[in-house]
Amino acid sequence: YSCVGNDGLSSITNQATNLIAGTYEVSVTDANGCSLVQTFVITEPTAIIATTSKIDVACNSGKTGEASVIATGGEGTLTFEWNTNPVQTTATAVGLIAGTYTVTITDENGCFVTETVTINEPAAIDPPVASDQYYCGAANTKIQDLVVTGTGVQWYDVAVGGTPLNPTTIVTTGTYYASQTINGCESNTRKAVQVIITITPEPTANSQTFCMTANATVSDLVAVGTNLKWYSTRTSTIQLNPTDLLTTGTYFVTQTLNGCESLVRTVVEVTILNTPTPIAVDQVFCFTSNATVANIVASG
Repeated sequence: YSCVGNDGLSSITNQATNLIAGTYEVSVTDANGCSLVQTFVITEPTAIIATTSKIDVACNSGKTGEASVIATGGEGTLTFEWNTNPVQTTATAVGLIAGTYTVTITDENGCFVTETVTINEPAAIDPPVASDQYYCGAANTKIQDLVVTGTGVQWYDVAVGGTPLNPTTIVTTGTYYASQTINGCESNTRKAVQVIITITPEPTANSQTFCMTANATVSDLVAVGTNLKWYSTRTSTIQLNPTDLLTTGTYFVTQTLNGCESLVRTVVEVTILNTPTPIAVDQVFCFTSNATVANIVASG
């Protein structure tokens, strides 16, 4: 046997292997020198050609990246395998974080090509700027009252995870965490802010009694506390004037420490005594009796 291909290679066996695509001739000669020439054409499928595209991650540390491939050629149906975890076997891999990914495209003959796609991500958003804050309990401070410098600020009661707090939530003493959102991306980290709510205790005071003739005023009321403020009702926001005359009734007093007024008001009952005038008539005494004040008669 003698086989010669269009690539110039030859073989003297009855089988030629590892041939590339092309035209080959085989010459078969017997012992008498008689020969026969046969021509063979070896074909091959078209090469697998792949084109990739991608969608980068929208926000730092996000999982919104996508990598896609469009492939043609090969033999039969093409299959795809991405080196993701878990493996994805569609033409588009989704839910990707930033990184480089490889896809293997294989035809029905086991022929394959590989392509790589690099998914990028934007820089991380810094948390907003804030410092520890102090408030009075009587102020009923809300989340929306906290002071912070940032864009699209959201407050949480945990450093990681959780859901944003309602802006109208009343704050208590503790740690709160603020994030900011820029261009739809929330900062990965949150700024920890210590919030101190000062609760000032109410002053102490007892019921008090004054004589009508004393013309007692608010300044005469007695309570133990600092920076006392007197009110006519439990909820009034108008402080009584120190020169206001007292009448029988109920008064309320607070104290202020470190700029914080006590939320609870101490109740003080005030009684104004109006003592009636004694009864007496004109009286006559003899000079010789040496009468004194003790001799004057009055009923009272």
